Amino acid sequence: MYDEKNVVRTIIKNIPGLYPENKSVIEFDKLPESVTIDGDWEFQGDAVVRIEPSYEEKIAIAEKNRRSLLEEAERKNAPLRDAVSLEIATDEGILAYDDWRKYRFF
Repeated sequence: MYDEKNVVRTIIKNIPGLYPENKSVIEFDKLPESVTIDGDWEFQGDAVVRIEPSYEEKIAIAEKNRRSLLEEAERKNAPLRDAVSLEIATDEGILAYDDWRKYRFF
């Protein structure tokens, strides 16, 4: 079932169980394997396809991913930084600390 903007909103096998108020219903023998009802898929012509994000949405997604990766790097680096500053880090720990610091800038 899809809405007025063609966004897929419901996927079920028992069509008589639908209540399509303000929605349209189409029947398929097979859907894409990863199709969901999270707003990322739409009905186009005779197929269900993933919605391509706009340029601005792609930038926002990339920035969110970047922040997430930097936060992960900081979580991994914090105990290594402490070990290095307390001069108790192993040679392997020092190398890992340096690698995580470099990772944040590339």
